[in-house]
Amino acid sequence: MACAAANMVMVKQLCRRYPPWSLTALQVAAGAMFLLPGLALLLTGPRIAWGWELTTALTFLGACVSLGAFGPYNWGMSRLPASRASAFVNLVPVVAVAIGWLLMGEPLSPPQSAAALAVVIGVWLSQVRGRPQARTSPGQATPARGREG
Repeated sequence: MACAAANMVMVKQLCRRYPPWSLTALQVAAGAMFLLPGLALLLTGPRIAWGWELTTALTFLGACVSLGAFGPYNWGMSRLPASRASAFVNLVPVVAVAIGWLLMGEPLSPPQSAAALAVVIGVWLSQVRGRPQARTSPGQATPARGREG
């Protein structure tokens, strides 16, 4: 969580200077450099490892997880206050469970469904509650509420 919080603060600051998709490209490149040593193990391993499943998994991780998650998140961080945008990080496990259930046929128990619903409701509440109300300046009339008789 400390790394995630540091990432949010840095992305928020960097979005003031750089486009969010450029930051996403840099994050993907940094992740690729970090994982590059593991490629040597794949290349020296048995050729049977390179099949449809591995290629599909790598494509999914690169396209959907890296670009499909960090891209919109960085875009949101560039347009929303960090306190509001950071709440959406809590949806990551919910989306992971939903993808596992929908695409991979993983079982989804009632307690897991309830927990996912609680997370979604919590994120929704964080977005609708606590929004600043329109303030009136001194001497300005307050808006009427309802019909006056």
